Amino acid sequence: MPQTWVHVKALKDYNRAPNSCNGFIADNYCRNANEILYGSAEIDRGGGSKCRAVSVCTDNVDGGGGSNPCAHNAPVKATNRRYIHQHHGWAGLPADGLGLECEWDNPTDGTLRTMSSQTRYTNATINNYRGTAMSIWDQLVWGIKVHNKNTEGRGYCNKIENLLKQVHSNGDTCYDLIKEKNNGSTAQRKGVEYCKKHPDKPQCKCINISQPGGVTHCLANSNLPGCDKVASTFNGIPEKARTQFSLQNQSTGCFNGTACAGSGFFLPEAVPAVCNNTITVCEQTIDIGDITGGEVNISQAMECGSEGDVDKDGNPIDDRPPPPASFEDFKTNPLAYFNPGKVTSDKRAAAGTGGVTFLTSCMCCLLILLMIMVLGGGGGRKAGARFKR
Repeated sequence: MPQTWVHVKALKDYNRAPNSCNGFIADNYCRNANEILYGSAEIDRGGGSKCRAVSVCTDNVDGGGGSNPCAHNAPVKATNRRYIHQHHGWAGLPADGLGLECEWDNPTDGTLRTMSSQTRYTNATINNYRGTAMSIWDQLVWGIKVHNKNTEGRGYCNKIENLLKQVHSNGDTCYDLIKEKNNGSTAQRKGVEYCKKHPDKPQCKCINISQPGGVTHCLANSNLPGCDKVASTFNGIPEKARTQFSLQNQSTGCFNGTACAGSGFFLPEAVPAVCNNTITVCEQTIDIGDITGGEVNISQAMECGSEGDVDKDGNPIDDRPPPPASFEDFKTNPLAYFNPGKVTSDKRAAAGTGGVTFLTSCMCCLLILLMIMVLGGGGGRKAGARFKR
């Protein structure tokens, strides 16, 4: 069971004659009235012919918050308590040498939140070996090294599984307190340790997409926060584009640019880079969801084939069926009607070529008729007149 220690600031009432002036009874459970007043440790602060005392169980012991943090009627009850004294080898106490040692059940986030709002726990302190005052609440959260006692590193917030637990009435979690007490690098390291054990937590989304393997890791763990969006975005891009542009080797930030933006999550050692790539995909239906925040963008603005094929120079091949021939189409795309290479595949080219052929044939016929008329007219002379004798 965890233990805490405090310096007793004052004894508020010692006008009662004690049953025994033994201030160092080891077990003081304070379970009933007799134990509270007569069966527990009592410190002699009297004089004259009578020993006067204050029971370790009562609020007449002021630990610094105006009351006894280990009293039998405290909101969070200690399981045992005893007096400690400088005269009995307890170094580190002030000159008057009186303090309290209390034992507790293992604290929960709920009990710590209660304690954080009660001055009997936050103002009752003792100086650690560095001379820093630590309250009952501090000691349960972090542990303490004082006298020959050492619980440092064994406090509630030193345990990785408690990193996201709220331990203060203001809403602070252990993670928040670590950032305030130590520094960002310590909190970051704790976050990484936490997410190794609990990758399914929403606060691990940025660390999840930062794992070795990048996109490949997320495709294999698409149920994890952060990776779920990477996988859905990646799988929404046509396979030819994924292969042609080697998208599986891109940063996961290209497929989930919001996982590491904002607050409320643990940060990895290195945040995946976001990107601003535009990939032209010749597909009519693409389901990639919402990809915003500096990620891969899909463009379908260009005119390209239904399969997205490209020629040897990387230019898109348009293999969509051409529109039917019409006067309106001719006005906007006249060259399509004069393309002999596409006579068999484009009705517009066939119509244009056929029209040109027809006009050419007509012109040839007219030319022949004109030549016949010129050569055969002869100014109206009768046939055979040139042979007249």
